Amino acid sequence: MIWASKLAVGLAVGWLIYFLFPGRHTVRPVAAAAVGVVGAALGTFLAQHILAIGGPGISPASLATAGAGALIFTLLYVGTSH
Repeated sequence: MIWASKLAVGLAVGWLIYFLFPGRHTVRPVAAAAVGVVGAALGTFLAQHILAIGGPGISPASLATAGAGALIFTLLYVGTSH
């Protein structure tokens, strides 16, 4: 259940980036959302295991790292797929 909140953050960030990113898109909204979810999982994993930020529960730090991971990963994906 804890992962569901972090993955929901990734889903929301993926959708937002897709709709706010200017220009013509070669990716679909579902793909951008899926990449956001992967980015949130990757950001959470890296923050918890390498940087020791956040914890296994729901906290502002863990949600922020999930959002940052989703943001970076989705921006890279959508930005390079033009």
